[in-house]
Amino acid sequence: MHGKSLVRTGGNTLRRFAIVALYVILLNGPFWVLATHVFVKRATVSLDSLLGFLILQFSPVAGMVAIATSWALDLALNATFTYHFASPLAFLRSTAFAGAIDWWSFLQAQAPLSALPFVASALVMWRLRRMRVGAWPVLAAMALLMVVDTINGSSTFSHRDVRVVPANIGGSSIHGIARALLDDSNDSQLIAVPVGRGGQAEFERYLPAAGSAENSVIYLIVESFGVHRHPAVRDWLAGQLFPLRLSDHFTLRQDTVEAQGGTTNGELQRLCGLRGSYRHFNPGAGATCLPQLFATAGWSTAGLHGFSETMFERSRWWPMLGLQHVKFSEQLAESKPRRCGAAFRGICDADLIATAFSAAESPKTFVYALTLNTHLPLAPIDIPPELEKACIEARTGADVRSLLAHLGVALRAIAIELDSRSVRPFVMVVGDHPPPFTESQSREQFLKDQVPLLALWPKPLVSSPALHARSP
Repeated sequence: MHGKSLVRTGGNTLRRFAIVALYVILLNGPFWVLATHVFVKRATVSLDSLLGFLILQFSPVAGMVAIATSWALDLALNATFTYHFASPLAFLRSTAFAGAIDWWSFLQAQAPLSALPFVASALVMWRLRRMRVGAWPVLAAMALLMVVDTINGSSTFSHRDVRVVPANIGGSSIHGIARALLDDSNDSQLIAVPVGRGGQAEFERYLPAAGSAENSVIYLIVESFGVHRHPAVRDWLAGQLFPLRLSDHFTLRQDTVEAQGGTTNGELQRLCGLRGSYRHFNPGAGATCLPQLFATAGWSTAGLHGFSETMFERSRWWPMLGLQHVKFSEQLAESKPRRCGAAFRGICDADLIATAFSAAESPKTFVYALTLNTHLPLAPIDIPPELEKACIEARTGADVRSLLAHLGVALRAIAIELDSRSVRPFVMVVGDHPPPFTESQSREQFLKDQVPLLALWPKPLVSSPALHARSP
């Protein structure tokens, strides 16, 4: 009898752990399915979802709500990395501007099929809700995952660059968001970007020479302009900006610089050599930004963007950069009625660029312009034959081809203005961040944390020491 009792106990234990293993698959399987084609940055197993399973043992409704919440938090944390937000809180704060977005276009771009694994898994768990194992097997599984994660070196308690297994084995979005809350005041403070890491100092070799009294400067940050890995694609893009006919009057130099965070982070990094959140930007922080350096040298400065002035509070902090005259879609709408874009629909990039060149016709004028229409998701566009050929060689997907075609529109608009204007400004074109594709294959076509820098010098160009950037 005693032996039969042990066998029965052992069988029950194995059954319980088999059920726990089944729920681990059901709880995390939807993300494993997504990761086969979508960019997913998440632990292999979510401890939060197992906590939801633990609650499910005592209350099916509360347990399903907890599981759905854990999934939502995982998706929010993944969106933070997908769209280059500096922190989970930066992503959550961005929802305050959701009213300015065309969500139908955005949702169309996110394949509804992505929701099916979650729906199927939830239905199976609901049908199995009476299959209970008690608390201790779930807690034991969570503890085991934490131990294995620590040994692997992917835990908070043993984080190291070289791991036994590359993946983060067990993780918690609740812990990640809690840490972001605790570290928010420090992580979002403005600090100088180290020299050599893509800050303002990297542009000092370009911009002082642009300060000739006879020239003006146009500084363009192009949305989602990343560095494609294939030379045929890079050559096509460079050809849109710098066709052969411009070589008689301009010199083109190409470079790449480091980029971290989203668009506002890119703006602060490019224009001010600062890392941190725009929320902490103040007039004192703008003293060494490029627009302010030009303004201090007696230049007129202007800022242009084709989207709303309320988005990320740009109407508040752009003047602090040293931009004396700023115009957004609200101010540009009357003279530029055309609209372009999908989820982020606003002034057409070609019209914005034409406005920037018109403003730069006056000597000693610094014009900063932030483009819009290459913001993902994208509006439909025809693919030029030459680009199609380059994309076939580079084996790009349809979404990458669409982005490249839209980037080509913006770059050709710059070339057209350079070719048609009698005044020849110094022009700098740089990306804000790599394109945030959700598809892994498309995302991997571009260099991580790098963006292009293209500078066009008018011939001849006289150097001026008047605009040397801040002292180290």
